[in-house]
Parts: sequence; structure tokens; C-alpha cells
Amino acid sequence: MVISKRLINQLHPLAADTLGFDAAAIEHVKARQGDYARYDHQPGAAALAMERRAYVATELRKLIETKLGWPLNEKTLPCGGYEWLPDGWSIRLSKTTPESRREDTLALLGIQEELLPPAQTPASDEEREVVLIRLKGNPLIRPSIDVLSLSSDGAHGTAVPLSAIAAANIDRLPITGKPAKATVTLPGDQRSATETG
Repeated sequence: MVISKRLINQLHPLAADTLGFDAAAIEHVKARQGDYARYDHQPGAAALAMERRAYVATELRKLIETKLGWPLNEKTLPCGGYEWLPDGWSIRLSKTTPESRREDTLALLGIQEELLPPAQTPASDEEREVVLIRLKGNPLIRPSIDVLSLSSDGAHGTAVPLSAIAAANIDRLPITGKPAKATVTLPGDQRSATETG
């Protein structure tokens, strides 16, 4: 499974803003790192990551509400999950823990088991394409955001940097035909090969 033009079109309106929110969140976290100086490295990093996610989630929620009008899945909020349900989609701001990354299935989903509705995955999920927006990396060392698309059987596509979606010229993407490889150069000399089509 590769990233589709349909998904790029869906996420393009919020991609650049989300990257901006993350940059502001990281600046906020850097300014607060002294507050965690007495913590051991791991709990300090986890606390900073939670602050980063809280900042991005708050700003993303306001943006989606005012600019896109996507309905928010209110059922997931009490357990910390942010999920929007535009037509045919389930777009989630993902959250991970070391435990969830050790579990194969949950690692693919990138979410904690606690964030899944207890034994009741909404029937509408079967009809929706699930997309995860994942905040990755230590906020102070190589933070990144990528997007991962999941199929209904749990198979997953290639994670694509959100910056590649923000930079995409959606008017020039092919509508049909054989997927074409494109190489995108990201800040820090990272290269990402993506397929569209």
C-alpha cells in the first residue's frame, strides 16, 4: 500500500499548519526542559513528549474545527485519543508508549491499547480508511512527524513525512496510472522515496 493522491488531498490543508504547531511546541518544550533537569532521563523525556503532544493536539483541534469542520470522535477523548471522522476517514493523532511499541499489532497502529474503545471498535471503522499522524522522536533530539495509512485488515503502508505532504504540489499529482517514485529532500539531508498514484 502506498500513499494515495486522495490521502494527500485530505491532509494537505492541515499539513503545513501542523508542522508549524509542532515547531512551536518544540520551542515551548525546549524552554521548559530546565523544569525537568532533576528527573532521570527517561521520565523527563516522556514528560516533554507529552507536553509536545498536548500543544499540537490543542492547536490541531482548533484548526480542524475552524478550517475543516471535521467531526471529532468525542468517545475517544476521555482516554486521551484524538480522532477526527471526515467522510470515509478516521484520522488519528497517534500516541505511543514503550509497551505499545513492543506489541507488533499496536506498534503498527502506533497507539496504546488503552486508547482503543474497550472491546467495541466502532463498526464504522470497517468502512473508514484509518490514518495515523504520528509525533515521533525525542522532542529535543530529532523530532519528526509522519503519516501512516492502515487498511482494514491491519496491513500498513509506508510512513510518509508530513513535510512531504505539505510540500506536495497537489495539482501535479497523477490521477491514475502506474505509481511514480518521487524523491523528497527534507531538512537534515534526510531523503524519503514516496510513491503516489
